[in-house]
This record gives sequence, C-alpha cells and structure tokens, in this order.
Amino acid sequence: MTDDYCEIARDYLKPICRYRIRINVLKERIETLRGDLYTLRAVDYSKERLSGGGTPSGIDGGIATLVDAESAALAEMAELVTRKETAVSIINALPDMDWKNILTHAYVNGYDNQEIADRISLSVDRVKQLRREALYEFGIQLKKRTKTTLDYTPLHPIIHTDKV
Repeated sequence: MTDDYCEIARDYLKPICRYRIRINVLKERIETLRGDLYTLRAVDYSKERLSGGGTPSGIDGGIATLVDAESAALAEMAELVTRKETAVSIINALPDMDWKNILTHAYVNGYDNQEIADRISLSVDRVKQLRREALYEFGIQLKKRTKTTLDYTPLHPIIHTDKV
C-alpha cells in the first residue's frame, strides 16, 4: 500500500515542473495572437480598396479564429495553473518542513536529489528517505482530496410530467 501512495504522488507530481514551461509557451502564443489581432483590426478603411487585412468578411473570420485560439490557450493555461496550485497547496499542507522543501524543490523547481541535498544541508541518502516519506503522505492527501471532490454524482433537475 505504501508503494501505491508513492506511485500516485509521483504520477501526479512529475508533470508539474513541465507545466511552467508550457505556461510560458502559452503566454508567448497569446502575445502573438494579440499582436495578430491588432494587425487585423488596424485596416485602413479610407481607401477604395482595403489594405492590411483583405476583405471585410475575411477580417471578421480572421478575428474570430484568433479570438477562439486565444480563448483555447487561456483555458489550457488556467487548467495547468489549477493543477500546479493544487499540488503546491497539498505540499504546503504537509506537516513536515523538510517534506515541503524536498517536494517543492523536486517537483515544482525541478531539482535532483543532489541539488536538494545541497540546498537544505542534508545528505543525499537522507533526502531520498524523506522524499519517499513525503511522497507517501502526499499520496494519502491527494487520494483524500480526489475522493471528496470526484466522488460526487452530478445532480439533474427532476421534471415532472404534469408541468411539461
């Protein structure tokens, strides 16, 4: 059972460090999309022929496409931030300060055991031992959290046939 909780914790925490990279990629994408939007909106309507964006219907379609792409990027970024902050809040709720530091350094900051040991002045073997303990406790807390938030069934309104 101990290994199960550790595995649950590892599976949840491993991608957290990469979320920061993906969030930065999405921020750049949003900046690019906004720049493209401003370019499309900056069409000169004073000339007989439109310049800078094609026909008016093409502009509308282009703007709609860019707005949709921006919305999708923002939604993905929000999901990643939520996952990362959930992990950080579980880490911060752990009772042992070394557990908090080790999991934060390992999974949020992306440090290996040697770097963690150097930063918190412990041996690598002690960091490994504390990391296993922290993962076990994180796995328990994650399991409790997902059990309470995911086990609810959606409620559907009851429609009485005499009211229809």
